[in-house]
Amino acid sequence: MSNKEHNRQELLDKVKEIFPNINEDFVNITLDELELHEKKNWDYARTGDSIGNFKRVAKILENYPNLKGHDPRVVALLYMLKQLDATFWMISQGYDGNVESIDDRLRDVHVYAKIVRIINMKMKREE
Repeated sequence: MSNKEHNRQELLDKVKEIFPNINEDFVNITLDELELHEKKNWDYARTGDSIGNFKRVAKILENYPNLKGHDPRVVALLYMLKQLDATFWMISQGYDGNVESIDDRLRDVHVYAKIVRIINMKMKREE
C-alpha cells in the first residue's frame, strides 16, 4: 500500500469514526472529488487566489451589462474565456498545468470558437 493509499485509508477510518453511519462509497467519491479539486486548483490558481479564475472572468463580464447568459453562444464563449484565463494565468506565473496543459486549453479554445460559429450559423438560418 502506497503512502497516499495509507493516508486515504486513515482518513476514511477517521470519517467513519465521526460519522458511523456514513456510506463508505460516499466518502470515497468525496475524496476523489477533493483530489480532483486540488489538482485543478493547482492549474487554475497556483500561487494565487483559489477562486481567482472566477473573479477574473466575472470582472471581464462586467464590461457587457446587456449580455444574455441564456444565449448558447455566450455559454460557449464563457467556457472559452475560462480556458483563456487559465492560460493567461499559467503563462503569467510561469508554469504549465497538471490536469490540462496550456496546449490542451488552447485546443479547447479552438473547439469552443467553432462551436460558437456553428450555433451562430444555425441561429441565422432560423431567422
